[in-house]
Amino acid sequence: MIRRWLLAVAVVVLGISAASAAISALSARPAVQTIKQPGRLVIVSMPTLTFDGANSHTTPALWAMARTGAVAALTTRNLTAHSCSNQSWLTFGAGSRTTIGQPVGETPTGARPGTCSPELQPVQDGEGAYYPDWATWRASAPGAGTTTDLGLVASSLEAHGQCLMAAGKYVALGAADRTGRIAHYQRSVDDVSLTTCPVTLIGLDGPDDRYLSQLLARLPAKTTLVVTGAADDTTPESLRAVAIIGPRVRHGLATSASTRQVGLLQTTDLSALTLSRIGSAAPTLPEGRAPVVQPTGSPTAPVVRVTQFTTALQIEHAFVLPFFVCYLGGTAIACAIGGVWWWLSRTGFSRGLRRYFAGTAAVVAATPVATLLVGFLPWWRADQPRVVLGIFTFAGAVFIAAAALLGPWGRYRRGPTVFLGAFTLVVLGLDVVHGSALQLTSLTGLQPVYGGRFYGMGNVSYAFYATCGLLVAASLAGALLDRGARPLAVLTVLLIGAAVVVVDGYPGWGADGGGTAALIPAFAYLALNAAGRRVTWRRILLILVVSGAFVLGLAFLDYLRPAQNRTHLGDFMAGVIHDGSAGPLARIWQANWTMLVSSPVNLLVPVLLVLAIIALGLPNSRLGRPLRPLFEQVTFYDRGLAAAAVCWLIGFVSNDSGTAIPPAGLLMAIPLTVLLAASPAWRLDDVPPGATTPERRVAALR
Repeated sequence: MIRRWLLAVAVVVLGISAASAAISALSARPAVQTIKQPGRLVIVSMPTLTFDGANSHTTPALWAMARTGAVAALTTRNLTAHSCSNQSWLTFGAGSRTTIGQPVGETPTGARPGTCSPELQPVQDGEGAYYPDWATWRASAPGAGTTTDLGLVASSLEAHGQCLMAAGKYVALGAADRTGRIAHYQRSVDDVSLTTCPVTLIGLDGPDDRYLSQLLARLPAKTTLVVTGAADDTTPESLRAVAIIGPRVRHGLATSASTRQVGLLQTTDLSALTLSRIGSAAPTLPEGRAPVVQPTGSPTAPVVRVTQFTTALQIEHAFVLPFFVCYLGGTAIACAIGGVWWWLSRTGFSRGLRRYFAGTAAVVAATPVATLLVGFLPWWRADQPRVVLGIFTFAGAVFIAAAALLGPWGRYRRGPTVFLGAFTLVVLGLDVVHGSALQLTSLTGLQPVYGGRFYGMGNVSYAFYATCGLLVAASLAGALLDRGARPLAVLTVLLIGAAVVVVDGYPGWGADGGGTAALIPAFAYLALNAAGRRVTWRRILLILVVSGAFVLGLAFLDYLRPAQNRTHLGDFMAGVIHDGSAGPLARIWQANWTMLVSSPVNLLVPVLLVLAIIALGLPNSRLGRPLRPLFEQVTFYDRGLAAAAVCWLIGFVSNDSGTAIPPAGLLMAIPLTVLLAASPAWRLDDVPPGATTPERRVAALR
């Protein structure tokens, strides 16, 4: 038994390692190059600008920049779904996401966006200008987990002898220092002096290639020029265009340590780029990092990739709601058909009916991972991309479900469930380890236009990942317990748990502190049960202390890295150490509460959690009674579901937007459990005679 177990562990480890090495080899790229600014810096805002339709005929100036400089898509989100120029420039000047004025929500599909607040114009004062209410804004401006420092960029530059020139609309908000004063300001964008200050900010009403062409013709020598889409304003939410040229800017795709995605920047990265002019004296921003460039030899490949990426995310996000309506509606219809079949047959669950439910459950359980794998296909190029995306996703789910049911593991009752859970677990794990590229464009993924993450483990994916890890561990441990191999069952839980926790929590991979804090107690609970030990209050307290210490240890190790390489875990620890701030924790609870009360549907999440706990913790209750036959037949699976419920509960509390975790976890746990219950291929001949009681063997044959 031990030799077979060791061989199985070795095969799994070698297989995953080989897959990871292959992905690394296929995705290898040249080393990134930093952006140097030997001369002046000019940043031009063209709200709503994208590369869609850009070419040498319609936008020759922008196209020339894209063919020679660095390009990227820009996520302009601030603290609201819809970005407005007031908020975007205030965010730029503070170096962290903030907002001002009336927030504008996400634009419904097919509707017009809400109206942004009017431009906040400064009071002209000689060559400069000032905002009379700046002190009030500084005191009240909200932030993304830290104190918002309005005017940080301008004040930092001025402290090192570099002033800012602002011309045009909105940009004065980005050029104002901590007192609300703009050193040099003019309302008109015509004949802007590009030599008055080392940094010039220009704000236009929208895309204007003619103005850009004229600006290019009169740039001083050695100037670095940044053209940015800046904000959504009067158009629906989308990624915007960024183009950067200069004497020390390589041609290619721009990226940053804040997004870890090649070809994707955020507004605060442009703040960091501006501050990089003062070298090591530049303050470390809570969110932005100075852009770098992934060089390429193709003149058009970067802009083509950015355009396709932007298009894919627009299509994908608009399709999320219709997809889930079809997914959940189709599941409900399939269950209704099965229920009618069972009622008409009046003979109980026949082999055909069990096969039907097993197949349906397998397709439903395989759909989440199919939404990831479909990212390998260029579905966005199709004439009807939504239709193609839906068809490819469904076809992928059917193929994966068929592999689960028809593979050699299908001869064992736990086989299909373990295959689907393990396959989802490995795909999500490998994706996180290699940069979360599949999550970035998935229907169940990160949603970079609106979400708070660009890399690591998103909440929905985390729910799938954690649920699969716990149920796979419980299923394998149960099979070992059936054979009397309790020590191997405990080792199996601990090995799977360690791998799942490290991938989720390591700052270079999942970077998920709240998720790790939920996974450790869940796997510890599972290991205690596998070992036959009681779960006492003293042990619960010890597990919680160890979980907290582990997460804080990860955050501290992340804090020890250079500031520009830290994740939010290291930034949180830096805040605790330097000023005793625990702002991110308050933000997590505030974000959870806001999301919970934002919709009547979200208020059902705590109800779902309570019902799940009752069904699993009270087997004699009305909710728990239907599950008893399955739990009596399949050893230890009930403990896996209970561990998953523990994980959902803690994850719900410890993650911002944790409201999504319990329903997403149930979306994975329910079909896997139905698949296990309906599996028609299981025979008790596969289990050693002494492994189950005669009552279980008779019940299983019915």
